[in-house]
Amino acid sequence: ELPLSDDSKVLGLTYSATKDAFILEYSDFKSLMNQNKNTRRTMLQILATLAYDVLGARTPFVLKGRVLLQLSYLGHEKEVKEKGPDGRIITKKQTIPYKWDEPFQEPLLSKWQEYVSLIPQLQGFQLPRYLPLIYPYKIVVMSDASNTCVAAAAWLVWEEPNSKNKIKYKSRLRMCREKERARKT
Repeated sequence: ELPLSDDSKVLGLTYSATKDAFILEYSDFKSLMNQNKNTRRTMLQILATLAYDVLGARTPFVLKGRVLLQLSYLGHEKEVKEKGPDGRIITKKQTIPYKWDEPFQEPLLSKWQEYVSLIPQLQGFQLPRYLPLIYPYKIVVMSDASNTCVAAAAWLVWEEPNSKNKIKYKSRLRMCREKERARKT
């Protein structure tokens, strides 16, 4: 028997021995959220806080944040004045990447604020550890890809009879992995 308390750290996650589950908790997250200035620097700080995830439990959420970070590299449109061949001043729209401490503009600003508003919902998320290996189980792997990213997830799925002798399927997420598309052409 291991003397585990309810605040043991395992794999970078909090492990609750009474619930037999990994729990996502962020002790200093409120102070980090108060420092959010809607810039690339604070975006990177927030994403780095979420990103360490050995099992991939936060993968869908972190992936969306990384895609937003890539959008910040693409930048925003800005009007630039140049002299034309005939000497007249021409106004052109040019895409300029955000600087580290430059506040976001629309549409990235609203997307980032929506993303940040959803982060508190991750607090207390539980990932059960228990695997009843007394039942025959299958490993189910699913993957998907788009123009922006690719992801895969693996579950253990088993049939567990309930009190009425009906079969009930149960599953546990074992691992997720993701990769966003490189922006270099």
